[in-house]
Amino acid sequence: INLQSLIQPYLSDQKNNLRLIITGDLYQTDGTEPIDQFENWLCQTTKSGVINATSDGSVKYHPTSLNDLTDLIIKSLFITNTAGQVFPGVSEEINDLEIAYLLKKTLEKKNLTLDINLNSREKRESDDLMDRSIQTQALLNWIPKTTFSDYISGITGHCLEKLDETEAKGALHESFTTSSKPSLHKLEPIDRAI
Repeated sequence: INLQSLIQPYLSDQKNNLRLIITGDLYQTDGTEPIDQFENWLCQTTKSGVINATSDGSVKYHPTSLNDLTDLIIKSLFITNTAGQVFPGVSEEINDLEIAYLLKKTLEKKNLTLDINLNSREKRESDDLMDRSIQTQALLNWIPKTTFSDYISGITGHCLEKLDETEAKGALHESFTTSSKPSLHKLEPIDRAI
């Protein structure tokens, strides 16, 4: 919401033809470097072998893939009269307890263990992101295609490969770090002179 209010003046300027796409818990599925905190968190959890979760699954995630984000952006560009609009885009809702058991099952297939600590007291305020995403889907005829559960094995496999490479090189630094938040830069006006 803070980002939305910061960029709103640019969205309102119709000659720039901008759209704002909001996603939550973005991850990628092509096996390259982790791109944000969500995938990094999965890698750190895989490395530590311990995951904290709430016993009632009260912490919700909406993991959206890079493939779905790209598809959403393309849809927004080719649907008429969408300039200046805000499009939230999230995939299926999954809670921390579901992720914990999914990750545990995935790691067991790789002969690794994961301890699940159900003493977490973390609470995440639920917002209306999912409801707003459903409105986006209806307006743009966009349906998320990537299911997180189908790709968790690939993500953990990538994490383990990076960990093996780091250990083989004898590196002493952390192999996975939490990425910083993206910074918002002022957009320069477009020169419309012909």
